[in-house]
Amino acid sequence: MKSRILIIILSFNLSLASCQNSNDGIWKSKVSDLELVFNNQWKLIKPYVDSNEKVLVGLTDPTDHSSLTVKITEDLPKETVSDERYFGAIKEQMLNANSENQLVEENKIEFKGIEYHRLIFFMTTKFGEMTHTVYTHRNGEKAIGIQFTYPKNLTEKPTEKIPSKISKLLNEMKI
Repeated sequence: MKSRILIIILSFNLSLASCQNSNDGIWKSKVSDLELVFNNQWKLIKPYVDSNEKVLVGLTDPTDHSSLTVKITEDLPKETVSDERYFGAIKEQMLNANSENQLVEENKIEFKGIEYHRLIFFMTTKFGEMTHTVYTHRNGEKAIGIQFTYPKNLTEKPTEKIPSKISKLLNEMKI
């Protein structure tokens, strides 16, 4: 009888452990289509927001301070705030954060079938020289912001290539 109970408890504990591990690398919004899939190199930044008004979630790699954040909110009407003003405000915010920050490139990029406004910056942070990229999509109803940061030395040409660990997160993201 004792061996049966021990086997059942052991089986139950192993089942719980495998369930916990399989969910450690997935964050799924309850109010949007957003889903992030990540390995144990990445840590979920808490607290996150998952409400009808706003979704805000982030991941960080504590070994080199790389990060990825996604924010989905209601957009301002384009008649009220033009794309030029909206994207200009984001650019100014990044440049004003530190006088050493530099805009490397500004253009459009397609990601997951949606056109985004892309800004790439070199930034000086408490963690050193970082590359910071901002993707912004807005349609007058919903605004999506995807930002990722990584050490500048991870890629020689940030306008052409994203480090594989960030690329993997982006490729596996559902939005």
